[in-house]
Amino acid sequence: IESFGVKLAKKDGSYFKAWESVGQFDASTKFPIGDYTLQLYYGAADEEGFDKPYYYGETELTVIDSETTTPTVTAVLANTMVAINYTDAFKKYFSSYSAKIHSAGGSYIDFTQDETRVAYVRPGNISLELNLVRASGGSLTFTPASISNAKPRTFYNVTFDVNGGEVGEAV
Repeated sequence: IESFGVKLAKKDGSYFKAWESVGQFDASTKFPIGDYTLQLYYGAADEEGFDKPYYYGETELTVIDSETTTPTVTAVLANTMVAINYTDAFKKYFSSYSAKIHSAGGSYIDFTQDETRVAYVRPGNISLELNLVRASGGSLTFTPASISNAKPRTFYNVTFDVNGGEVGEAV
């Protein structure tokens, strides 16, 4: 929790303050009376890639004269997780392979053939590109699938296979 940033804004726009970490926020500070939005976050919504989760939560609160307000904020994973896997049959059939994913308005993330980490991307439409090289030397780049309307806090585990696991003609 100490790594989470904090933002506090008065709804009428007359006050805004941000702290880089929860540890910098002094709970004994007195704030002007009024309605506020309190945000907690970890990471950045516009950063995508491996090891880049983005957590976000917000709540509304009211500061009343001579009273203590103790808000509760639940921060949840706000981006989508995508992993790319290949079956043993797939790995045997192709001498080289890699994948690339791209979220609408986001980054391109390359999955080398040895990549096992999860990528964190913006929710929404995500395209998948596959680059293949057969042992015979022929190569192909195509878009085998896409994820429409990918949801935050959801893990999409994509597995590529050939011919139901039976090495032979690629399907």
